[in-house]
Amino acid sequence: MREVQSGALRELRATLERAYSCLDVVVLQLDGDEPHDPESRHVLAVKKALSLFNTRGPACPPGGLPDYISDYDKMRSELITIADFVDQRFEFATRRLAWEGYGMDSWPGFFWADDAKIKRNRIFPEPLARGLAYAFCRAIGERVPRQRQAQQHQQWFLALIDTLFGGFRHPLEIRRWSTDWSDYFEAGKQGDDSFLWSVFDPQAAHYVVIGTSVQDDW
Repeated sequence: MREVQSGALRELRATLERAYSCLDVVVLQLDGDEPHDPESRHVLAVKKALSLFNTRGPACPPGGLPDYISDYDKMRSELITIADFVDQRFEFATRRLAWEGYGMDSWPGFFWADDAKIKRNRIFPEPLARGLAYAFCRAIGERVPRQRQAQQHQQWFLALIDTLFGGFRHPLEIRRWSTDWSDYFEAGKQGDDSFLWSVFDPQAAHYVVIGTSVQDDW
């Protein structure tokens, strides 16, 4: 597998950098030498991606690049649906991202990004599942003024899913990975905020690997 480089991906990385995001993203193209077994291909994609995560930001700590130690024998994964991958914080029909209100300018609870953070707009049941939408919001630094924050994050999230997955308009093969086999996940262990997914797009014949590990005080 080889890493895909394109103008769209460079723009996405620039967007994530503007968002101060801790998400790591790698897109890998098939080159014909991969194993035929689908699960083995996912394993190969994850190993390749982690080697690339090990050489770049934005998730690299201040002062230098990380040096991850991994025990690949402990890797475990499961196939999941697109809905489980994205989680309930994103509404597919309206392409809206849910945001958790807090502070002096919001009623407590979850709200769609474009709605006023008032009691009658609260979302029930609360979207508590932890998938890509949760990880995306969790991995972004709070550098946007509060009144614009939710709307800006929604724009960034739409850029992410449209660039990487074409807005989920066709079937994908998605695996969710365990997070106890590499030092890459160390930062998020305390708060259970480490994530890794590999996504195979049959139409594009490539894999997308997304990972993040966020400290509680990020």
